[in-house]
Amino acid sequence: HFFGALTPLHWCIPAVCAIPYSASLLRMTISVPAAVRAHHRALQTIYARGRINLTMGLHRVVVTPGKAVVSGPATPEFHHGANALHGSIYFKMLDDATWFSAASFVPDVFLLTTTFTIDFLRPVFTGELRAEGIAVATSAAPTDPASASRRFSAHATLVHVESGEVLAKGTGQFARSKIPYRSLPEYVAAYESAMKELTAGHTS
Repeated sequence: HFFGALTPLHWCIPAVCAIPYSASLLRMTISVPAAVRAHHRALQTIYARGRINLTMGLHRVVVTPGKAVVSGPATPEFHHGANALHGSIYFKMLDDATWFSAASFVPDVFLLTTTFTIDFLRPVFTGELRAEGIAVATSAAPTDPASASRRFSAHATLVHVESGEVLAKGTGQFARSKIPYRSLPEYVAAYESAMKELTAGHTS
């Protein structure tokens, strides 16, 4: 059983230690531990299988330390009365990208969105969309260091892939919930499967 390998202090890459995320710090990481990569794969799995994501055609997310990319199409099914994509899809993709970039640093519990701000820049009608999220900061609970970070901030940009135009930007704030990942069967199954694959040949 690999789940015990994934604890807040087991892998101390940028932001887990309650320090601001930065590209320079990320470059200092020689390799990402197997437990972290398994966590990221499990996050990708629960996103791909989420019923709302399947309904909206938003089933692709790539998670790496402090970053997440969500991809999906702009389709007429989600147009408003003026035949452009509804703003709720903008929010969904930006929120997902920021949430997963922050969640990449939280291996034990589900995060909750507490606030979100969007700047809508231009409409879109059809085509492939990509939301790129980056975790930018954390706020620690100084009286409880074993719990790692309590609050997270991330920002994201929504881009129309074909034209390269920026459609919207968003910033989210996230807090730890009381929902452990170990209570989510699909997450646990995906995490343990990934750990077996990633540690194959490294165990006696």
